[in-house]
Amino acid sequence: MKIVDAANLDDRRSKRTGPQLDLGTTSRLNQNTLEETRRLWQPKYRGKLSERETVEISSNLCLFFTILAEWEEARVALEQRGENQRGREDAGA
Repeated sequence: MKIVDAANLDDRRSKRTGPQLDLGTTSRLNQNTLEETRRLWQPKYRGKLSERETVEISSNLCLFFTILAEWEEARVALEQRGENQRGREDAGA
């Protein structure tokens, strides 16, 4: 499994269309978010999570949910196109 580096998230976001999620870098990530991430994930690690690791975890989760949202938007758009197509076929019948 590849871990997305926080510095590379801008590349991923620049290829997206629609609203942009501003994850930022370490300095921009909400300190409360980082503390909560560390509290949640620390028990699953043998050593102490570094700040960089915590930022990567937070960034990866944000990116994951961003992609899920993109998939949902695409699914809804496909459903709407299908309904519009069926409506035109019914009107022409």
